[in-house]
Amino acid sequence: QKIEEIQKITKQNQVIIGAHSMGGLVGAEAISQEIELGRHSVPLLFTWGTPWQCSPLARLLPCVQVVQQMSSTSSFCHSLVKKINTIIAQGLLKVVTVGSEADSLVPNSRAQLPGSEHITYKYSGHLALTVNGLSQKLRTVLSSYLPKNAAK
Repeated sequence: QKIEEIQKITKQNQVIIGAHSMGGLVGAEAISQEIELGRHSVPLLFTWGTPWQCSPLARLLPCVQVVQQMSSTSSFCHSLVKKINTIIAQGLLKVVTVGSEADSLVPNSRAQLPGSEHITYKYSGHLALTVNGLSQKLRTVLSSYLPKNAAK
């Protein structure tokens, strides 16, 4: 539903989703639901510090359900990664992930989605990825996916 709202506001048929941390998983789930409904309106998912391979620290907050969905014992991350990899294999989605060697919440290796393009930063912590993640290198990657007349 949010994707349709964005399309109406921007008057664009396609939407690029950029999301940080669990927002990347939420975005991926939204894309998966769109594909299941026969819609293909998101060609690129761009994530910063998203726990594609689960987060080792999720076990520290066992009473918070949304955090538990990111733990290695939850099927949520594993099944979502499987769905997204299928969508990527069908050529319906490109995913670019960003991680950092200094991220203690979602270590760089956990922020990588197998089969996607990955950019590694050395010195950005988890929250700093939202600022440093918009470096010139990332802007270049993003701009290669935007149509020439896209709203920026």
